[in-house]
Amino acid sequence: MKPQWQIRGFISRNLVDNTMTTVSSLPHWRSAVKLSIMIVFALVVLVIPIGGQAKADVLFAAIWQKDNGPAFQARHGLTGPQYQQTFDQLVGQGFRLTYVNGYTVGGEPHFAAIWEKDGGPAFQARHGLTGPQYQQTFDQLVGQGFRLRVVSGYEVPSPAPPPPNFTCAVCNNGSCQCGSQTGSQLCANRGGVNRTLGCIQQQ
Repeated sequence: MKPQWQIRGFISRNLVDNTMTTVSSLPHWRSAVKLSIMIVFALVVLVIPIGGQAKADVLFAAIWQKDNGPAFQARHGLTGPQYQQTFDQLVGQGFRLTYVNGYTVGGEPHFAAIWEKDGGPAFQARHGLTGPQYQQTFDQLVGQGFRLRVVSGYEVPSPAPPPPNFTCAVCNNGSCQCGSQTGSQLCANRGGVNRTLGCIQQQ
């Protein structure tokens, strides 16, 4: 007999929590419901002006399956540090990570993941890898006999370029000069450099 299943689409973060509670509490689903797949379906910008700005929300698509499988734990909306903390906690309790999906909210990476207490084979999990880091880790772990089970790509903003390297100097005429030149160049027409520390000028 094929296992029973339920599917939901376009549900918000709060509704994921409510759906998990509701489905798990149904009499014929109690203690048998497993969230077999959780997918971040889309990052949808809802045009709801709040103080002149649009509010963004994340919608999820997920499948629940009644298959009398092992105990499981599911999380969503985790930041990087929260995901790592949850990972360490659940793995320490004997759960294995079986699915993870990364997505971006407000320029910050977030994660939805499923852990199962199934006593399966050894596993390795990574997140926050750049392309070259992912390739290096892939080659390393495959060389150790591991097989890739799940991979999820997500976009994060590039870091802002560093500000110009300004130098500040106090010239002999008492003025404070800052710029990308050396102190001597900045004070060339101001009587030379008195000192290169002790003044701050708005860049």
